[in-house]
Amino acid sequence: MRIQFLGIIISYACLFCSISFAADTQLNISTWPSGSEVYLGKSQIPAITPSRHAVSLDSSPVLVRFFKPGFRDTTVLVRLQNSNRNFLYFHLPTETDSSALEAQTQFLRQRAHRLWGKRTLWGSIVPALLAGAFTGQTLYYYGKSSEAKNKAVQTVLTDSEAYHSLISSMKQNNQSGSDAKTRAAISLGVAGLMLAGGIFLSF
Repeated sequence: MRIQFLGIIISYACLFCSISFAADTQLNISTWPSGSEVYLGKSQIPAITPSRHAVSLDSSPVLVRFFKPGFRDTTVLVRLQNSNRNFLYFHLPTETDSSALEAQTQFLRQRAHRLWGKRTLWGSIVPALLAGAFTGQTLYYYGKSSEAKNKAVQTVLTDSEAYHSLISSMKQNNQSGSDAKTRAAISLGVAGLMLAGGIFLSF
């Protein structure tokens, strides 16, 4: 009985797997010339031809968009026929309309600006972290300086070596705190400029 029950479970599992995998297929896309950006459906992330895509047969027909500077922006509907592999070869037509070519140039320029904007935004994290670290150093050194000052005030013998050591420590820590404060301010300023520049370029 146990063996029969196990056999039924395995059979249903195999049937489920075969149905699941049958619903997926592969779409291979090539263009002439190669190196075209290709977008499937509503995706905003392009692949570069020649490319290979895992798609579902249920999504047929698939909306495929092509973009390559100097060639006409083209959108086609692809009906998936094979449950294993589907091949699409597309000859990109040359763009001759000057206004369309100018629009492509403008699009590329704006995209490059947005890309640099995102990189600048992410890059602003580094000086911001440095500003935080230098602020911590500032508080630490000023704290040590204040501690040395309090001990010096409580020292009775102002001509003693211990007193002069405390005064020297207070001055050194105060100077170190001042230097760390300057570095924190510079780092924070750089982070602010990068953040502003990143926001400006991203939008």
